[in-house]
Amino acid sequence: MRLARTDSGSGRPMVLLHGGGSGRATWDAFTRSVSGYRVVAPDLRGHGDSPRSPVYTLSDHADDVLELLDELALGPVVLVGHSLGGHAATLVAQRHPDRVARLVLEDPPAPPRAGPPAASPAPAWPCRG
Repeated sequence: MRLARTDSGSGRPMVLLHGGGSGRATWDAFTRSVSGYRVVAPDLRGHGDSPRSPVYTLSDHADDVLELLDELALGPVVLVGHSLGGHAATLVAQRHPDRVARLVLEDPPAPPRAGPPAASPAPAWPCRG
């Protein structure tokens, strides 16, 4: 999926991934303060100006970021992810550590659980109506 993005500056590549319900503009003030880097900030799928999709898995977000790195021919990047972007960044780094020079996670949620969902716990005390 081709992601909408801003691409500014020059130097080492840095990719900034926003959190859920946000967009690339969340990084604007930070981007203005950075020098010595080519800063790329995409809108993740279903956010901002990027296309919508019937599916929004964490794996799909990571695949989209890898496609972006390929499209822009970016070598090892400084990959910064906030919340949802942190999940995507982590998956990119796990799958392709050679593509990530540095990984920065800002306020990432707990990783998703592996395996089947846990059963709902029984109430601690009986409810009476």
